[in-house]
Amino acid sequence: MRTERWTGIAGVVLLTSVIAGIVFETMGPNLSMTPDQMSASFKNGQVTVGLATTFLLIQKVVLVGFAVGLATLAARGEKDHTISRLILVSGTLQVAITMVYVATFQALVSVAGQLAVPVLFGLATVGENMDLAGMPFLGLMIAAGANGLARARLLPRWVGRFGLVAGVLLVLGSLSLLSPQSFFFMLPLLLGVLLTVIWLGIASVALIRAKDLVPAA
Repeated sequence: MRTERWTGIAGVVLLTSVIAGIVFETMGPNLSMTPDQMSASFKNGQVTVGLATTFLLIQKVVLVGFAVGLATLAARGEKDHTISRLILVSGTLQVAITMVYVATFQALVSVAGQLAVPVLFGLATVGENMDLAGMPFLGLMIAAGANGLARARLLPRWVGRFGLVAGVLLVLGSLSLLSPQSFFFMLPLLLGVLLTVIWLGIASVALIRAKDLVPAA
């Protein structure tokens, strides 16, 4: 199977796990809740949190494969391999950092009944912040990957630019770590996530059908 095709398939699986993860994450504990509400959500949300972390684990595993595929394809359009290395390093760091978030939430479900509310809320806040801390690396991976695929003429230029914008917004949105409740910081993050999901769908389908693409001028 060609690298383009399996990378595109990995992108489709990644997209599915991202959407599923977002759905179940928003149904479970989050920082918009009061400490008491979050504690109750952990105690009563074993199924929701379990499904969310399952999809997140799938997402992280597939993300590694997708990053390897992006880096391999991007290397075709460069001489010094700067972009392909950036893709690999950024993807690896994103997975490593956000796995702390996944592990924290899964552990809290198991011990929620034994922890004091302030302690549980504090640990959950640390976990959420680790998720945000991984966002700039995801943004760098998407931006570099989109640019690399466009330079290798595997995607039309407009798709490459679309992904570049999505990646930059994710990087800017990661500043919400400084003020998680600030709409000013959250807006680029939300837009970045939305555009990344759209780009991932377009790019994955394009890679699967790469033989039908006309190289960009």
